[in-house]
Amino acid sequence: MLDRSKITEETFGILTDDHLALEATLVRPAGLEDGAVRGVQLWVPKYPLTRSSVLPAARVSTMVAGEERGTVNLTYDPRGAGESDGVPSKDGFEIDVHSIHEWAMERFGSDVDLQVFGFADLGEADRLITMPLREGVFLELYRYSPRGEERGSVLYFSRYTHFGRDDDLFCRAMADEGYLVYGGDLMRYLLLAGPELAVETLLDDLGMMVHHMGRPLVVVGRAFSAGPALLLAAANKAVDGVIVTGPAQEGLNLAYLFSRERSSQLVLLRHAKEYSPRPGVFLWNLAASGEIDARGLKAFHDAMEGPRLWAVVPRVDRALLLNALGWLADRHEES
Repeated sequence: MLDRSKITEETFGILTDDHLALEATLVRPAGLEDGAVRGVQLWVPKYPLTRSSVLPAARVSTMVAGEERGTVNLTYDPRGAGESDGVPSKDGFEIDVHSIHEWAMERFGSDVDLQVFGFADLGEADRLITMPLREGVFLELYRYSPRGEERGSVLYFSRYTHFGRDDDLFCRAMADEGYLVYGGDLMRYLLLAGPELAVETLLDDLGMMVHHMGRPLVVVGRAFSAGPALLLAAANKAVDGVIVTGPAQEGLNLAYLFSRERSSQLVLLRHAKEYSPRPGVFLWNLAASGEIDARGLKAFHDAMEGPRLWAVVPRVDRALLLNALGWLADRHEES
């Protein structure tokens, strides 16, 4: 278990450029002084939620990182929510982030790095769904209604920690093609559900959700989310196809998230036969893979028995993702 005594919390107000007060909570390693802080991770609640919805994730992230990284975690009530002033808007969100960055530079120095995880407004989605899974554990998903006749459902997991504007546009583009799309950041769930989450618990939690989605159902896993996406798909026959765009096994190798008690269950290659013969699209995204080798994902692809595509791409854009979704739809019609 993680030791809560290793962190401290501080609640205060931040004044925005347009003179509103944002209520914020800073979570930091207990021994980290202001002068040693090099980065601030800003966890943005999805409006109308307040900072209490992401504070547990900020705490775990702080405890895991420790003092060595020089990183603190900040979350706040978006304008118009909780104890913050104002009315929510897209422009207001940008003002809030700029104001928080100004506050961070004033407190920690002009070289401090600000990482923003998420955005407060709905973007292109039509609603926010908060799915309770167990006591204290829930999953936040944006819902994108399809244009015209519904062709199926998509469950879209962004890169760990960050469902951003590009993910929002990807989900909207798939909905415009006729799919009911649910998109979100799986890491927020994992930090709430952990530490040392058992594979069985993970599959029970996510399995409750997929059984209520329309068919055919495609699961999309971006970057490290590819690992949990493939694990879910292999264990759950309600999933009809997968699209993954980056490292897979590496997303399951984080000891502070997943239990090592039955570590063999986290070896994706063991599950390739369970996923077969359903189709899959495997895209190795060079822009996001860093120094990680593609062989692990390629080995899962090669071990499958069924229709599959493999490609190494410089980046993933909407056209590529829609083409992959179309290819899966063709395979479903043929079956």
